[in-house]
Amino acid sequence: MIKLKEKFVLIIGDLFSHLKEEKIDYVILRNFDNLPAEVSRDIDFLVRNNDVNNIMQFLKNSCKLYGVKIVHSYEKYCYTKVILGMEIIDNDMIFLQIDFFSPENYMGIEYYDENKLFSSKETRNDYFIPSLDFYCSSLILTAFLNGYMKERYIKALHGLLNDKVLRQKVVKILKRVVPSGVANKMVDKILKKRMNGNIKNKQYVFFFMLKNILNRPLRSAYAFFNYIT
Repeated sequence: MIKLKEKFVLIIGDLFSHLKEEKIDYVILRNFDNLPAEVSRDIDFLVRNNDVNNIMQFLKNSCKLYGVKIVHSYEKYCYTKVILGMEIIDNDMIFLQIDFFSPENYMGIEYYDENKLFSSKETRNDYFIPSLDFYCSSLILTAFLNGYMKERYIKALHGLLNDKVLRQKVVKILKRVVPSGVANKMVDKILKKRMNGNIKNKQYVFFFMLKNILNRPLRSAYAFFNYIT
């Protein structure tokens, strides 16, 4: 008999096999440290938008196979969330949230060129993760645009960004979507540990939106319109 928590591990393992068989581009953006042996409560994938339906259908079939419930699903422009649940005892449940970004974005406007991320992805334990420069950039933009960063990510970034070559690569990616001075300020704030989880994010959001509207007005307007409708 399969133990309850092992069912989540099996579903994710089967999903990796499916992605490989179907030759679907993906990376796990974060929370991948103990995969595939252990599954955290939240896994974030980057996938291409035209592959989301294929993936969701596979997950539905896989959940049915293992007797796991899809207790919630949500779709918005370039984002799909699914929460899997299993009852353990006395109506208590354990959950696994899986987020699919296609691409990773703020209010519909993409963080980076996903083609470059996919072309530089790295293999880890037979699944794919971002290269370090994209991994750091994703964490930084998510934190500064949404106004919060978990302590473990602050710690990890502080260690990684002490590498000068990596730091330069990260700033180069950030400069695509925010002004040069803002990109350097983001990195500097992490290096000097001027963060305690919460971030005053209005100025970062303003510069992010402004740079993208000026550089890619039609694309940004289209993405934003689809996000809000």
